[in-house]
Amino acid sequence: MNKLLAIGALVLVSSLPSCATSSGSFVQEQTGVAVIRGRITEIENLSTGKIERLGDGLAITISHPGCKVSMQFDELQSKVMELEPGAMVIYGSETDYVIHAVPGKPTR
Repeated sequence: MNKLLAIGALVLVSSLPSCATSSGSFVQEQTGVAVIRGRITEIENLSTGKIERLGDGLAITISHPGCKVSMQFDELQSKVMELEPGAMVIYGSETDYVIHAVPGKPTR
């Protein structure tokens, strides 16, 4: 019975919304980066070393080359990007983001 209660409490706690930063606020806090905003439709070869839970989604840092992300911007525009290690994919509730370093600009 105690195990069942502990598992139930763990499920309840993990389903509660996080008090963490929202995806939009997280993106605004980044410096020296380019931000692409849209809706992620597909990801290939995702390899990550770091996942951060946000109030309304996840921020995933790419750790190996070869990750391809397809994004849709409106009904007529889409783009496929190959991301380098260190780039980030942010899944938000209403908008997704891809963040990557701008050559020649220092990041934090």
